[in-house]
Amino acid sequence: MDIYDENAKRIHSFDGNFTRGDGFAVGDVNGDGLEEIVIAHDGNHMVKVFTQQGTVISSFNGNYTSGDGLAINDVDGDGKDEIIIAGDKNGVVDIFSHAGSKKGSFQAGFSSNDALTADDIVGDSRAEVIIHGDKHGVIDIFSSTGEKIGSFKSGIHTQHRRDRMKTALGVGWNWDGIKVIALARAHEKFDDLGSEGIEVGLSLFDSSGKDHYGLRYEIFKTLDPIMARCNCCFTFGDRFKVRGTLLFCLGDRFDYLEICDMRFLERDYKIKRIGNPTLPLTEGDGFDVSRKHLPYQ
Repeated sequence: MDIYDENAKRIHSFDGNFTRGDGFAVGDVNGDGLEEIVIAHDGNHMVKVFTQQGTVISSFNGNYTSGDGLAINDVDGDGKDEIIIAGDKNGVVDIFSHAGSKKGSFQAGFSSNDALTADDIVGDSRAEVIIHGDKHGVIDIFSSTGEKIGSFKSGIHTQHRRDRMKTALGVGWNWDGIKVIALARAHEKFDDLGSEGIEVGLSLFDSSGKDHYGLRYEIFKTLDPIMARCNCCFTFGDRFKVRGTLLFCLGDRFDYLEICDMRFLERDYKIKRIGNPTLPLTEGDGFDVSRKHLPYQ
């Protein structure tokens, strides 16, 4: 487990026993004003909470398995972030305190390859649980008690039996100062003639489902892999986070982190890139970004 500052300088490191398939997230889960590191283990289903120095402050069975979703945010307004696990086998969202006590549970229809995040999109000072369905292309917004307070089609879903798609969600602000749900996707598409290409892009929606300006690129296998790295695109194996107005995309092919500001557009209608540090990470590694200490803001 490595912790980096905004200049990609490693400032601390410890052994978190993280392996491929585990869940990884950061947040202030005990209300001490500092962010903790949460690792949900696929092998033994245990959730461990670490301080930034690597001390384990709690451990509990969260029934986590590979394919589940993991998110952290304050869903009940108590000043402490909750740990949210969405099970891909039963579709249930479970909400835990940092000590492992269950604070909520509801059926959300979550399945493997769905995208999960938790953030305040409706402006009530409590984070909502937001899920994008891989199969049906619908974004559902739930309160912490499981009430569905919003649902709309994203228009992004698999269309052919051989298609594959990977998506990720975040909540932030765009250039109009509107709070939006950001949906990044990499869609490997086939047709009946065997043609193949990857559409990658970013779509922005407000809480009512209104589609704001998004980015879209078409990439074909005949192109050199570097062509897949458009400004702030999302490809298979990449990690994607939205924090405030910042969009973070960590590329698995090139080991660098693109940091873009969604408040600014460049002349070619790409979101302005404001940082591009190199990090020695590969596909399968965990990645998250602090909410309390954002770079460039």
